[in-house]
Amino acid sequence: MNSTAATATAAGGTGGGESLRDYWKRRAEESKERVNATTGNNCEDNVSLEQQQQQSLPPPPRVTREERSSKRPPSSRQIDSIASALTSHAPPSPTRQVATDNNSLSPLHRAMEKASWKELHQHIIGLSKSPNPTDIAAQLSIPHPRDGGTTLHVASWKAPPSLGAMMIQLMPENSREMAVLQSIRDGEGNTPLHLCCGNLEYCEDGVDHLAVLKAIVRVAPKSAWTMQNSEGDTPLHMLVTSPLCAATVPADDGVVGDTTRGANNKRNSSSGDDNTSSSKSTNVEKLALEAVHLALEAETAECATTPEGATPLHVALAHGAHDCVIEALLDAAPSAAEVEDGRGLLPLHWAAAFGRVSHGVVKRLINAYPQAVTRVSIDGDIPLHLAVANATIDGGDDGRGGSGSSDGKVDRNRLKIVELLMNDTALKSSPLRDTSDVTSPILTANREKLTPLHCCALFDAPSQISKLLMKHQDANKASSMTNSFGATPLHLAAAQPGVSQSIATVLSIGTPAAAAVQDRLKRTPLHVAAQNTYATSLLIKTLAELNPDAAGVKTQRGHLPLHLAAQSQAKEPVIRALIKAYPAAAKARNKSNNTPLHDAAKYRASLGVVKMLLEAHPEALYVQNQYGNLPLHCATAYQAPSEVVQLLLKSWPEGASVQNRNKDAPLHYAAAYATSASSVRPLIEASPSAVLVQNSSGQSPVDRAKANNAPADIVRLLEEAAEKYSRMGEC
Repeated sequence: MNSTAATATAAGGTGGGESLRDYWKRRAEESKERVNATTGNNCEDNVSLEQQQQQSLPPPPRVTREERSSKRPPSSRQIDSIASALTSHAPPSPTRQVATDNNSLSPLHRAMEKASWKELHQHIIGLSKSPNPTDIAAQLSIPHPRDGGTTLHVASWKAPPSLGAMMIQLMPENSREMAVLQSIRDGEGNTPLHLCCGNLEYCEDGVDHLAVLKAIVRVAPKSAWTMQNSEGDTPLHMLVTSPLCAATVPADDGVVGDTTRGANNKRNSSSGDDNTSSSKSTNVEKLALEAVHLALEAETAECATTPEGATPLHVALAHGAHDCVIEALLDAAPSAAEVEDGRGLLPLHWAAAFGRVSHGVVKRLINAYPQAVTRVSIDGDIPLHLAVANATIDGGDDGRGGSGSSDGKVDRNRLKIVELLMNDTALKSSPLRDTSDVTSPILTANREKLTPLHCCALFDAPSQISKLLMKHQDANKASSMTNSFGATPLHLAAAQPGVSQSIATVLSIGTPAAAAVQDRLKRTPLHVAAQNTYATSLLIKTLAELNPDAAGVKTQRGHLPLHLAAQSQAKEPVIRALIKAYPAAAKARNKSNNTPLHDAAKYRASLGVVKMLLEAHPEALYVQNQYGNLPLHCATAYQAPSEVVQLLLKSWPEGASVQNRNKDAPLHYAAAYATSASSVRPLIEASPSAVLVQNSSGQSPVDRAKANNAPADIVRLLEEAAEKYSRMGEC
């Protein structure tokens, strides 16, 4: 979109030149990355949620307007006093300036480039004295060297409304020249009508903000309303996304600021001027409605679509247009509620996704087309999916790939929207219903088999939303439904990084039945929580209380939750909670015959965790797994912290001389993989003879060290120990 005119791409531009298609793709990739980060990094059973669902539900594009024009209409109410009033208006924002030689500009362009409205007024007066409409048209059609926009293009969005209207009124309404002028496009395919509609805004009382629009409506051909710019937007698309129509009101200091989204679109006030803000908001809405009616009366194409398939109703909902604007669009074209965009999304989908309109508007959309509540998009999403998935899309990032906001607040309007979307009452009573077997919204699964409850967990929806969904009569059934990988909403909630701050979602959607469900890897939600590095003891305790048997359930590979926690470098409180939930877990063995102590040693658990597992089952020290490895073998083979190796040696020194099935002693692994001599020396001291032991390949620890290019000090230490022990043997 033309940056000079500062108009937003109505169909869903992101303010940075990013296309709608690219935005959806990026959001999907971000979602996958966030979900993939919710499980441990090295668990044997750690199949990430990204692998579970290759295409998680992509949130819709967030529409943010580009920087708007620097147009500031004069405060003068009379054209004859414009000269004195215009001197107080600020020049265009520096960000709008582009290097242009003013000497190469026409007088009209030069005056607008400098925001010299008094000079512009004088030039218009001079033009008005010309008897030849062709000469006037020639001046108004001079293109700007920067963007190709004519004088009329620039005036339609940048000049004060009264001056813009004067410029249009220079020519007869039905003149051929004016019709041609209104059809000329700039470099971005915009006509003057596009730019006028896209930049309408409210500045102050007493100014005819619609002067230019009214003037253009009188002279523009009907075809001007159906023209699409290079982004596919018609003037009506631009109008409903303008600052005037899209829920903004001016602040007291004259700066235009976004309002909080509510039924009346009122701006918050901290200075006690609520009545003033309310009055301004009312004036803005009246003016916006008048502008829309002007467009609709001109036989605007209410259902015209962009290349992405978005109608003016779609984009009005995305930008948070005033309720009265949306209602006017529906009054003019009720069938617009049934129009799908290129992704199969109805206006109700957009309203649900963006959440920028009041619940009253959502109710109106549902009444206009009841089937929309259960209508699925190309991705299989119903409006409820999108409402839940985007409930916290504007929230802050907690630095871990998720918003961590499941216990955050959500406005009442969003809750009321969700409540409307989760019930299909309107559809059940509608004569348009074409089947008696319509799936309840809360039970509807999309293409990835995600239900709205799955979306609550996956996208960190505020807990108030999940609590609201759980009040539905089908909530218990929904809480146990599984996605394409066999995971329930509780599985996904237990895997989120936000559980380190709050388990509100787990508490709201957790049921005994859901806590007992096993996914394709035979993991219960407790297993998933155990391998979540952000898990807390409270999370473990909560899930264990929902299903006390889960702590003793084995996965496909024979892992108990305690095994997975040991593999995931879980914190001591988590290990303690799991042992308390099922004390026998400390002695359990998986299909590799590993105890949790083996896994803790292998995956570099902390000294505190290893101590805790030793205390729970001391005999694990002597257990050899299917490869003949002791926990000490695992510790030395995988570079466990030196204090862990020393603890295992101190607990059973004889373990240093035990050989596994490959005839390797722990010293063989230390020689090959240790990074310092201080890690090897305790093993030599515990079993001096091991320095000469050969494995099944005929290698001694010295041989292993040299083969693996061990540090020179380790090789030297081993050679000296071997020589010393050999001399002792000779004696």
